[in-house]
Amino acid sequence: MLASRVGRFYTYPLLVLTWMMAVANLGVSAALVSQFHQEFPTHKLGARTVLICFAATWNTLFGLIFLIGAPISPKLFALKWNFVAFVISFLLFLVGAGSMTEALNGVSCSAVDAPAKCTMFRGLEGISWTQTWLLFFYLGGVSWQYLHQSKEEDKALLKKEQTQA
Repeated sequence: MLASRVGRFYTYPLLVLTWMMAVANLGVSAALVSQFHQEFPTHKLGARTVLICFAATWNTLFGLIFLIGAPISPKLFALKWNFVAFVISFLLFLVGAGSMTEALNGVSCSAVDAPAKCTMFRGLEGISWTQTWLLFFYLGGVSWQYLHQSKEEDKALLKKEQTQA
């Protein structure tokens, strides 16, 4: 009972927010990949941007699948599949954001030819870290919901067995 209310009032809105942030992340990273294609300022920045673009695509795809599917068929889109898809997304963003921070270490936007492009990389780093933290809190809510839902199901099953005996 409590686990389903947590799902409705905590995890689902957080999933919506996570998905919206993933769309923004995908837009910025795809724009950078499209703009620079093979001529990134450094090889590190190019590889990190492509990784974040992939992570944002993964998160956008699975976010949309679970946003549409979970209310329609909760059994088919169970919490464990939700957890698996978003742990992968969390790890991708954690690696992408961390390595983007490392790649931008020591890069000054005033020293670059086009400061606006440099600030887009800084913006991508910020959005990626925000996405990482949103996924962390979302996974915490899903984990809590799964653990409490399991306990509620066990209690219901035990009660059913006692009434049948």
